[in-house]
Amino acid sequence: MARMSALGKEAGKQGRTALLESLFWAILLVLSFGLLEAVLSQTRLIRSALKTPSPHMAIDVWTGKQTTTDALKTVVHLEFRPCDFVFQKVGDRYQAAYEFELGIYNASRELVGTQIHQGEIQENSYEATRECEKFLLCQFTFTGLPPGDYTAVLLATDRITQKSAILETPFQVALPQSEHLSTSQLLLARRANIPAAGNQGSAGMGVVPAPEPVYGALQPELFVYFEMYPEQPSDEDSVRYRLSYIRPDNRQVVFFEGRQKLFGRHIPVFKSLSTETLPPGKYRLMAEVQTLDGRFSLVSEKAFRVYQHPVDLRFRSFKSVLRELALVASKDEIKQLKKVPVQQRQQAIEAFWKAHDPTPGTDENELMTEFYRRLEIARHHYWNGSPEKGWLTDQGKVFVMYGVPDRVIRRRDPVKHIALEIWQYHSLRVEAIFLDRYGFGNYRLIQPYSLLTR
Repeated sequence: MARMSALGKEAGKQGRTALLESLFWAILLVLSFGLLEAVLSQTRLIRSALKTPSPHMAIDVWTGKQTTTDALKTVVHLEFRPCDFVFQKVGDRYQAAYEFELGIYNASRELVGTQIHQGEIQENSYEATRECEKFLLCQFTFTGLPPGDYTAVLLATDRITQKSAILETPFQVALPQSEHLSTSQLLLARRANIPAAGNQGSAGMGVVPAPEPVYGALQPELFVYFEMYPEQPSDEDSVRYRLSYIRPDNRQVVFFEGRQKLFGRHIPVFKSLSTETLPPGKYRLMAEVQTLDGRFSLVSEKAFRVYQHPVDLRFRSFKSVLRELALVASKDEIKQLKKVPVQQRQQAIEAFWKAHDPTPGTDENELMTEFYRRLEIARHHYWNGSPEKGWLTDQGKVFVMYGVPDRVIRRRDPVKHIALEIWQYHSLRVEAIFLDRYGFGNYRLIQPYSLLTR
């Protein structure tokens, strides 16, 4: 199968991890690198001269009160990946060094606070330096910032190459208010390996903040933390509150409702939510407090995303999965899959990919990983407002089947608004010519059309 063969050339470059994990992270990294729509974090990349053009760095800001006083405390959590930095061999190990300088600017763009954090990362092998599913966390704490709108500007520097990236995130310092009660902002968290001292190995599993809160297939449990600050603490008083989430279809689902005694000035609240069976999409988690009239009033909310395995038929129709597979599968394979009884469809999809596993002796199916990685990019990168969703456009289909072209030639007629793109794949001896007749970005394959026909 020529299309599977072309797909397999790139698939052979993938690493060796567990099947589900590798597929999930490959697609998640596409999310992280900004090729999809901005879904969660407001972190914006200004420029980057680091090893990777779009380094994965996510910033989340939480505001609450200091435990000893009523002064405001603003905590900035930064998530970053070691693979964005250059490692050099030192003795029998590999080492990277970084510096993060975080500046806080108010609405008038005046610098009101700054902190610097330096660190080193050590790995035992070269392969470990390329594992982009590994992430680390860094925390900055600022006290006394008055309520208002701010921007956090991060200067991330590779201390080995002395090259940097600049990112910024807008945020607000404010405490949500209800009757006789205020609360902190919501902080979302997840389970993860806690790095040991010096980032050498792991100290075990724990719950850590999630600056980029993606849950579902690999992160089935979402944790939420916030604090309550009653005006007049009393062991005899209590407040009723509830936690809920807004689904992608805008339905509200309450997953916890209870009463909290107001026994102190700082009352921590820590709950969890299983996302294992939630459909994929964008969600909003909400905390509400019951007022004196019996109604619940929103005090704080936070966005998160659920991402499930792309061949999990609990969340997708069999028809949509086959529609995607038709890009690389033969007509006979699609015909046979359509005949499979409903109760055997999940096994049939898994058997299809097992039959096309280029390295059956390993845990990962690199071909499957590469296919869905390309599919996610094509869905969004080659959409450009056309009636079809990205992977259904001609450019999207060619990208899924053949990958990134070795060379792209662009021509445009400024008078007639006609645009031409030529994608050249040297190793495959393939040249695809796309024409945009009206200048709206809707490119159609005009030669050779056989690339899209059976």
